[in-house]
Amino acid sequence: MILASYLAGSIVLAILSLLFLVARHQCKRSKDLPWSVDDTLLVFSLMSLYLLVAIFSVTMSLGHIREHLTSAMTASLRMTLVVCLLSSI
Repeated sequence: MILASYLAGSIVLAILSLLFLVARHQCKRSKDLPWSVDDTLLVFSLMSLYLLVAIFSVTMSLGHIREHLTSAMTASLRMTLVVCLLSSI
C-alpha cells in the first residue's frame, strides 16, 4: 500500500509538470512569443523528472526500496515528517 501510494504520487506530480509545460507553451503561442532558454531548461528538467521516476520505479520493483519502507515504524515516519516540516519553515 505504501509503495503504491509513493509510485502514484510521483506519477501524478510528473503529469502535473507536463500539464504545466503544455499550458505554458499554449500561452506563449497565443501571444506569439518565441521559444526561449527558460523553456529549454523546463523541458530538460521535465525529462530528468521522468528519468528519476523511471529509476525509482525500477528500484521499487527490484525490491531495493521496499525493505526500508516496510521496516519503518509509524512513529519514526511521523518524526521524519515533523523534521521535514520544521526544516522547510
